[in-house]
Amino acid sequence: MNTMKMILPIRIAAAALLLAGPAVMASETRRDQILTVSAQGLERIPATVAVIRLAVEERGANPEEARAAMARRTGPLLEFLRGQPVNQLETSTVRIQPIHDYSRNRAEIVGYQAVTAVTFRAAAELAGALIDQSLAEGANQLQDLRFTAGEESREEARRSALRQAARLARERAAAVMEELGLEEGRVVRVQIGADAEGPVYPMRQLEMMRATADASPSTEVEAGDEEVTARVSLDISYRSR
Repeated sequence: MNTMKMILPIRIAAAALLLAGPAVMASETRRDQILTVSAQGLERIPATVAVIRLAVEERGANPEEARAAMARRTGPLLEFLRGQPVNQLETSTVRIQPIHDYSRNRAEIVGYQAVTAVTFRAAAELAGALIDQSLAEGANQLQDLRFTAGEESREEARRSALRQAARLARERAAAVMEELGLEEGRVVRVQIGADAEGPVYPMRQLEMMRATADASPSTEVEAGDEEVTARVSLDISYRSR
């Protein structure tokens, strides 16, 4: 009698496992898988802002002489720029250092170099005239010239590039699933990549050059376009049809 009572629950449990087995297997075969797909969007917008860095370099027999010569040029330059339609005017570099002569197989100080650099922003169409006038007012180096777009234009372009990237990623995912006979599910994860930097905003950069004192034609510059890119990665669920 006791033996029969023990056998009966075992048989019932075994039967329950046999009945549940196919359901578990079916659930495993229908479990969603994940497809990861990425795409990049690109927008080109006019570069409307010039970022200019000018410098004054002078030399002297001692630090004070070099500094004084530099100051005689820097004062008029800054006074001129303060009266112009420029933004974010700042002194970005001030440096005084010895000049060495190594011709006798040893470092010998033969003088001192004083350099100061100023950076500012202006409308792109004013860049050429501002450079010419600044050189006439005391600057003797054009160290850098870059072009970029305004922040509002960049943000609008960034959003457009994100929309492009998201749309293209969905289209790519749909093409893959259609070709492989898969059933597309929902987007389970979205990742937005940083703007492609070359820096973040590709801009024209001129090779550092030294200005000459003699008369020369007006400087002409072309701002061109700025590229704004954005990347989107999607994790999309799918299952076999």
